[in-house]
Amino acid sequence: GIDAEPLRDWLRSNWGKSVSADELRRMVAALDLHEHHPSTLCIFASRLRAKDRDAAINLLRGVQSVYPGDFWTNFDLAEQLRGQKDFEGAVRFYTSAVSIRPNSVAARTNLGVALRELNKLDEAIACYRKAIELEPKAAITHNNLGVALRRQKKLDEAIAAYRKAIELDPKSASPHANLGALLCDDLKEYDKAIECFHKAIHLDSNNANHHLNLGIALRGQKKLDQAVAACRKAIQLDPKDAKAYDNLGRALRDQEMLDEAVAAFQKVIEIGPKNAAAHNELGITLRHQGKLDEAIAAYHKAIEIDSKFAFAYFNLGLVFDRQKKLDEAVAAYREAIKADPIYAKAHCNL
Repeated sequence: GIDAEPLRDWLRSNWGKSVSADELRRMVAALDLHEHHPSTLCIFASRLRAKDRDAAINLLRGVQSVYPGDFWTNFDLAEQLRGQKDFEGAVRFYTSAVSIRPNSVAARTNLGVALRELNKLDEAIACYRKAIELEPKAAITHNNLGVALRRQKKLDEAIAAYRKAIELDPKSASPHANLGALLCDDLKEYDKAIECFHKAIHLDSNNANHHLNLGIALRGQKKLDQAVAACRKAIQLDPKDAKAYDNLGRALRDQEMLDEAVAAFQKVIEIGPKNAAAHNELGITLRHQGKLDEAIAAYHKAIEIDSKFAFAYFNLGLVFDRQKKLDEAVAAYREAIKADPIYAKAHCNL
């Protein structure tokens, strides 16, 4: 028999057609949630989401309160809240979804992701391990497990998890990139990291982050021309990526291309004016150019944004030293030590 439920009929007849946000909102206002099956309402919410995400979330909240025991309603609501960075809310509804279907690998894995975002790493890892028990071949879960273990500084276990993800799904770029980041940033094993990033780029060449990470590793190896090229490629793919401009600036400064380095750090500041580290890096580059007053202004800006920025105070001291302003230099080094008592360099200069 054909289902005569009007909302379901409407969804079928409008499949693939464009419907205005106003029309969708009018339909929501007229809905009596008790009269419809929760799966129909979830499908309608997904149509609404494309036009008005907040309205879709409100609808799902309504559906969840009418049908608290429906798996997909809880799962979809959790997904939407996670997309909005409401991780507390996401955890709540993923937990409901897991309690309704304890064997759902997706619900357990995504609960783990939301817990990881809240820095509840032990709980996240427990979720991933349970999901792996249920579905040992789910590469994405092994990859997520690796991310959480790396945050706990359990590097050997994280490497093993990434390698397992790669073994299960060699065509997924993410575990190659994550393994590379660990090898590059935590272990400084640049050769192996570069190999991982090349594999990630081969699999997903339009991902700006892979090119940026390759640039960072190449800079670590002092292969500066290649590092600059990789950072420029990252910027071409994502022109708003402050981190790519920052690493480009550092590589150019290492090459003594100071005007270009200054331009790169200025671009970082343009993207994020409150980025204290970028003002500090700009100051370092200006100091290399012998533009000491401009360097001082840049360090002051960094300190204004972050009054506990020991490195900026230290760099300020260096410039005052060069200018033979010894009282100011001493004061700056003292501030560096106050901001970070174990900052050995400042003690030495003092």
